Amino acid sequence: MTNPLVEMFDGFPIFQQFTLGKLQDAEVMAFTSVYPNLYFMIKHFGIAEDDSHIATYSGYLGAAYLLGEYISSSYWVKASNKYGRKTILLYGLASTAFSLLIFGFSTNFYMALLARFFMGLCGGKSQVYRNTMEEIALEGRHKHHALTSLSQNWTSGILMGYFFGGLSSLSYKSDIKYDGSLLSKYPFLLSNLIIISVIVAEIIMGWLFLEETHEQIKYVRDIGLEKGDSIRRMLGFQVPERPWQLREQDPKVDQQPFDDNMKLTERHVVPYQIRNDSVYTPEESSTDTETYEEFESVRSLATWNRIINNYMLCFQNTFFFEFFPIFLASPLREGDLKFPFQIKGGFSYNAYGIGMLTFLAGYIGSVFEVPLSIIRVYFGRKCVAGIALLVYPITYFLLPLYLFTSHEYNKGISKSLANLLLVVNISVVWLFKSFTFPSYQSYFDISSSKEQRRPTNSYSIRFITLAKCATPIIGGWMISIFDAQGYGGTPWWILSVWSTMTLLHSIYIDRRSVALA
Repeated sequence: MTNPLVEMFDGFPIFQQFTLGKLQDAEVMAFTSVYPNLYFMIKHFGIAEDDSHIATYSGYLGAAYLLGEYISSSYWVKASNKYGRKTILLYGLASTAFSLLIFGFSTNFYMALLARFFMGLCGGKSQVYRNTMEEIALEGRHKHHALTSLSQNWTSGILMGYFFGGLSSLSYKSDIKYDGSLLSKYPFLLSNLIIISVIVAEIIMGWLFLEETHEQIKYVRDIGLEKGDSIRRMLGFQVPERPWQLREQDPKVDQQPFDDNMKLTERHVVPYQIRNDSVYTPEESSTDTETYEEFESVRSLATWNRIINNYMLCFQNTFFFEFFPIFLASPLREGDLKFPFQIKGGFSYNAYGIGMLTFLAGYIGSVFEVPLSIIRVYFGRKCVAGIALLVYPITYFLLPLYLFTSHEYNKGISKSLANLLLVVNISVVWLFKSFTFPSYQSYFDISSSKEQRRPTNSYSIRFITLAKCATPIIGGWMISIFDAQGYGGTPWWILSVWSTMTLLHSIYIDRRSVALA
């Protein structure tokens, strides 16, 4: 009997997966490195009426990023079809670095808001990363591992963003005064400069080692990849012949017929000389009839049930990761705590503490991903995803109650207990987040026909990204209103109820799919 683990990894292009993963890591690091400092940055700008309203402005910054991501996502995909995956990913990373620099030099909230929106415009490449990974992992047995690696790369990038954002932060030092230096004038710049240096290193790595996966453009000579191949040969690695090298060895390949009506997924077998004005772009060749038919294909109740379920998952994860750092940074008001409902403030963490706590918890969660991956292989991806959906409501419900375990509230409790509980809570969330989304995405793909899959994914991403823009605004308002009234735990308990509804909805659509099969 074949070992499922061996079968899953046999023939998988690990080096290309690693290279693409490093680019994605850098992209996500830029997005998340601001979170340890966000509370203190907004407070530094002096725009919030009081500490309770900082969450509202944090929500505006989060919504600005997601709105920019929504606006740009389809354009990044079109550009990658025209100029190639590799070119767009590298240029996109460079633009992300520039937006991060603007954010670090922000002197008021509105400049930071504009920089965050620009960062979203530069960061709408999630579908390009997905397309590239799918083109790297062509075999069906590699598909789920490829999708899981995208989620794990995202998790890794988030953790490193928190780590560098907290480690290099100056905002946790309350006695900083302007002394004429650049970093004292812009106390939130240092972490951004560090992330930018990482991005530059990853751009160089991608230029040298990332292969173009576009079915046509990969036959164009890639000078960067040739230099990277030379480096790999010097280190003793075997390097395959590149598509343009094979074409040069056999001039007849340029004379092979090319059918414009062929599907994009079939064109990897046809060597084709590319000119910039003749690159096939699905968006340019689609007709109004095809667009209407694509829309009709996603109108079924089953499809929209899955899209809605995906959005419910996105809502709870966006809410948690947007406002968990704000909850940690909010000052602890032990005098306003009265078990179980009267809660005001947070844990009084500084930026360094937020970054290190989140990094540690995420790292612990990542360690347990290995045994959970084995469980997923032998018991099925739906089993692991189901466990995750069951755990989420519990973790969200318990989070605000950890304030009553703080040493300041009860002197008889150890000072480390609240920290330990927070680490466990975040570790669990990180652990299951890496498996929930790829598991349901794979199930989403499997349960859709080949003709429905592309338009369904396209409409799903557009709908969910647009809907997610409202999540930070709604969450920020909820947290500010309830915290001001002294019931700061209520938004997290509402999130727990929402997560329970997500679980029940997932069970419903799963049973409905089985009944219709």
